[in-house]
Amino acid sequence: MTDPNDTARTAALWMMHSAALSRLLRANGRDDHADQLEAALSEVGNILTAKVGEDAFTDAMDWASAQLWDQQGFLPQSTTRH
Repeated sequence: MTDPNDTARTAALWMMHSAALSRLLRANGRDDHADQLEAALSEVGNILTAKVGEDAFTDAMDWASAQLWDQQGFLPQSTTRH
């Protein structure tokens, strides 16, 4: 069985990438598609919060954010790595 925290972290990474896709859609005049994607992301967030709890979901989103910043070389020196 998969660890719920690992599942939440994986989903958080996908959510952040999807949010970038939403911005791309919106920047290219595809507002309806961006709205639909953002609504789906909101639902995913609600589902994950219900499954793992608000604190674990917040931790997963923080972890995913740190991963993305680190990949781009922008990780602040004071950020703790998980």
